Amino acid sequence: MYGQFLNESDFNQKLNMFLDSELAPNEEREFLDLLQKSPDLLDRFKQEKNFHDFLRSKIHRKSVSPLLVQNIKSKIQLTNPFLSNPT
Repeated sequence: MYGQFLNESDFNQKLNMFLDSELAPNEEREFLDLLQKSPDLLDRFKQEKNFHDFLRSKIHRKSVSPLLVQNIKSKIQLTNPFLSNPT
């Protein structure tokens, strides 16, 4: 039922990666090809995509100031010697 995927868990992972635009272009094409070959998986995809789109429309991310971002980056660099530039 899951085509090239070994199990439901693998399919779910690919599905979530697709919805979050995290797949490489060739992986995306392979995933879409799989969906076209399986009506059951295509129906499941449509249901998950509708839910994903619904959530994205209802949840709004608040923006933060550039100063806050810079302060966080500075603190990370101070606490992690591997990120500091020795100049």
